[in-house]
Amino acid sequence: MAVSLILTIQASSLFVAAVRAFATSYVGSFTQGILTTVAFGQITTATVQRARHNRRIGRIYETLNARVTRGQDLDCEELREAFLGLRLLAELRRSGWSTQVAATPSECGVFVLGYQYHGHAIEIFDFDSACLTELASRAAEDRGYRQLVLTHALSAFVPHGELDALASEIEAKAVVRFRVTSRFSEADVRLEHKIRATSRDRLTIVSTTSQTSDFLTGIIARNGRNLEKVEIAHVSPLAVSHPTLRRQSAGEARVPAAVKPEGQQIADPETDMLRRGVRIITGLDKLWNTLELPADTALCTVALTQAHPGVKIRALRNLTYLQIFPGRLDYADNLYRFGYELTDALLIARINGFLDRWTADRSERFPSRAAVAALTARSTSELARWLLAVPDAARKIADHREQLFSLLPEPTARNVAQEVLDRFSAGLAAVENAAVDPPGTGDSTRERMNQHRLFVRPARIDHAGPNVVIDNGNRPAHVSAGVVVRHGDRVLVVRKTKPPNEGRWSIPAGHCEWGESGLLAARRELHEEVGIETDALQLMFRGMLHEGQECRYGVADHLWFLFRHTTPEIPRILLSRSELEEYRWVDRTGLDDLTEKTPAFALLLRSVDAL
Repeated sequence: MAVSLILTIQASSLFVAAVRAFATSYVGSFTQGILTTVAFGQITTATVQRARHNRRIGRIYETLNARVTRGQDLDCEELREAFLGLRLLAELRRSGWSTQVAATPSECGVFVLGYQYHGHAIEIFDFDSACLTELASRAAEDRGYRQLVLTHALSAFVPHGELDALASEIEAKAVVRFRVTSRFSEADVRLEHKIRATSRDRLTIVSTTSQTSDFLTGIIARNGRNLEKVEIAHVSPLAVSHPTLRRQSAGEARVPAAVKPEGQQIADPETDMLRRGVRIITGLDKLWNTLELPADTALCTVALTQAHPGVKIRALRNLTYLQIFPGRLDYADNLYRFGYELTDALLIARINGFLDRWTADRSERFPSRAAVAALTARSTSELARWLLAVPDAARKIADHREQLFSLLPEPTARNVAQEVLDRFSAGLAAVENAAVDPPGTGDSTRERMNQHRLFVRPARIDHAGPNVVIDNGNRPAHVSAGVVVRHGDRVLVVRKTKPPNEGRWSIPAGHCEWGESGLLAARRELHEEVGIETDALQLMFRGMLHEGQECRYGVADHLWFLFRHTTPEIPRILLSRSELEEYRWVDRTGLDDLTEKTPAFALLLRSVDAL
């Protein structure tokens, strides 16, 4: 009898435990009240409220997942209402932050997602980036949150029709789910173990940070003999030619100030982007000059030129091993709090295939020390040029200079930052002190081409290509610059090779790129197209021209800056064969006899009397 009673009690306890486990799930929440009544008695108000709350959280995750798979942004009215209605938010606003704050992982997930968009006007006592990281770590325990963040990250490079299935398969087939709690994590240990188990493999790394960590560099160095090739992809440091750095910086600039990591970022977004660019440049320099690999192990830097794919990746291609860490929130690097280890060959092949196709036309490869040195030199120059386009850049840098250099403690980083600022200062002096003759005024009147006053931030920063785009009424307009090169009574003309002006005659000319004045663009185009380097340029004409046809970038209106360069001797001409096929020296009669002229050249000839 005693044995029977004990078995009955144990079976009853197991049944009650099973009922409770089922009742805490999303589906079970719906029937929780009924089951509680059967097993334990009367339904309580708290039970009903908890069931409703769980259903509401489940619905918001379903809504956000649907938006992501349709290609829509996470920010929506449903997320705003769910975030503002969180009991967690109400408690934090009332009592401030505490590590003992009570919240389910799903609540933490909604808070993390909503705070990035709607946290700017909310004050929480003692709440900072460490607190947000704690909530993100808790949120990573909820499958609904993980699935949503993973789907959102994959949407950057995976077709929308395959997002749900791929995210579910990753969650289901992961051998290990990582919790990222420190810089040197379980993922690093497992990666090194896998590298040691392979031979002549190809290691692919997609990084979100500006530099490859010392831990990861150490793993590669210790196991280089097992690797045939190492490819490391990260944000391109070219601030003008490529928009990736600008886009990533703009995203993180939107994060509420309270949770920006103290002592890691600069409040002014432009100065902080300068810091990021310098970090990438010095990281490249450090990687290529300190990483010791066997002679037969190739190293390649991959610069992401258009955007970041929203995930961190470590993949051994031959071993079919992959680690993936989803992100793509505005918080970016600071909230990659979980990841997956995959060994399923077919699944890894699909992920690698999507990523390879996405990066094919969104990246540039730099496979040698010389190529990377050229990249870093160009990046330093472009950071200076980018600063020239930032309104009031000199004052902003002066206000944050001390913090900038405190966040760049390494001598190499400080040297790069100083070089950028020196070039920026030289650029300001060049454009502010360049004396040019306005048309019809002679030498008595001088005009200073002040970079800040002529070109501030372009009106359409995401317009395709690096060209400056300004507003001309209701239409976009490009800024163009050209040079009339004179020797005696003859003028240099060149014949174009690219549509829409293929086969037509013009002068050395082109578009102003972001960060350039008309004067700087004219100097660059003259050197690039015909190989002439000179500072002796005089302004002949400045005005808006409607050219009657769109340029190859789809714009018909151009604000033109036309300069004159007089040379006592015929210079050596080095044609840019990608742009030009022929050049001639012609007098005024010869100019008139040129039947095929570009629309802009024809208009300039009519607008300027004395070419």
